Amino acid sequence: MSETARLQRLLAEELERFVGASPELPPAIFREVAESEVNHALKTPDQLREAGPAGAMLIAKLTELRRHELIPVVSRMLRSTRMAVSSHANAPKPYADQPLFSQTTSGDVRSLKVRDDNELLRPRALRKGDTIGVFTPASPGYVENLELFANGLRTLERIGFRTKLGSLTASRAHAGWRAGTAEERAAELMELVRDPDVSALIPVIGGNNFSSLVPFLDFEEIRRQRKLLCGYSDITSLHLSWHRFAGLSSVYGPTVMCWFGEWPDGDEASIAAFQNATMAGNPEQQILTPPPQWSNHSRRWENGDWQRVPRQWQKNPGWTAILSGRASGRVLAVNLNTLLTAAGTPLWPVLKDRILIVEDMEAGFAGTERKLRQLAMTGAFDEIAALIVSKPEFPDAKGSTMSYDDLVREVVGMRPWPLITNFDTGHTLPMLAIPQLVEVEVEARTQRPVSFRLLGRCVED
Repeated sequence: MSETARLQRLLAEELERFVGASPELPPAIFREVAESEVNHALKTPDQLREAGPAGAMLIAKLTELRRHELIPVVSRMLRSTRMAVSSHANAPKPYADQPLFSQTTSGDVRSLKVRDDNELLRPRALRKGDTIGVFTPASPGYVENLELFANGLRTLERIGFRTKLGSLTASRAHAGWRAGTAEERAAELMELVRDPDVSALIPVIGGNNFSSLVPFLDFEEIRRQRKLLCGYSDITSLHLSWHRFAGLSSVYGPTVMCWFGEWPDGDEASIAAFQNATMAGNPEQQILTPPPQWSNHSRRWENGDWQRVPRQWQKNPGWTAILSGRASGRVLAVNLNTLLTAAGTPLWPVLKDRILIVEDMEAGFAGTERKLRQLAMTGAFDEIAALIVSKPEFPDAKGSTMSYDDLVREVVGMRPWPLITNFDTGHTLPMLAIPQLVEVEVEARTQRPVSFRLLGRCVED
């Protein structure tokens, strides 16, 4: 009997026993088993597709199980028989001997081990020929603009990388605002984490629900694999979880669609910054400087303007010293919107003596004031060593004569540390990739250019 057929038979027997003997059992009994690990154990698309009709039947059965929320039943069967992917004749060897269930099976991140700076590891640096694992943790951006997504993949390959799509991404999965359930999206990411061919992890695009994955990720495994995570915007939630629970650094940088997908060949300055932050052989210390030009030009996707209409650029005035001073510490770059969603949760980062970089999206001044004021009320401004505010995306003063810098100055007030604005990372172009939690030195003086020096790298050759 083939392995696929054996799995089918055991699934059918387990379901028959469960439905026939104990239909009244509450689902809570089975919640302790991680759905994502079962998906990983059973959903081996390449092998199943090769199995022909039998594989198609098994995929259909798993789909039906998921629809009726009965995957946990299969988890019980797998736990008792120990039928992980490692028992599959064609399974990749690195999946063997891996724990079958993730450490957050209850979905409660409060039980996770929190790691401090002394435990921080650096992911392995990238080299040409390495494979980038592409996953869809939130918005299925390929539904809105498939060509932009494809162009991002082409750019990654043009600059010397291979790409490997996660299971949801490869099937162009979409369920409205997201690519699948939190468990399915976490399973896709963990598949790439465990894949021996994959060296780095970059999402398709941002979204609003990266944090939903966190309770279903295996951070001990993420730490063991030491793979580079890169992205910006809502991926802030994954950056924070990588640092807090895996003790692993990361890079605040481009996603596949933004800015590797920028027409026609990706944004060259953002690509160069990504390579400086991630590639092997680069110097430990680097000085970041303002790009000569920048853009906040939005072009529509649905009518092809993003390809047809040239991007509008303007001269970069440089970074602005609002409050003078000099500071050093570990740098943390975040999306302001997403950082604040972590307030009151275990994801909230250590801010003591940090050089905090925030970037603001869709920056209507009413919302920006509220976000900055909330950040102040968390006590962040009493802990950080410096605050750097990046150029805002689409600032809107709502008829006020106040500038964005005026608003930042009003909310932050007088502080004993440097306050810098008009930085270049996030939702405007180009994007300077920021190696997370490395030591930096910044100096802000009103009569001379801002200095930003990286004292180390977040990757290890």
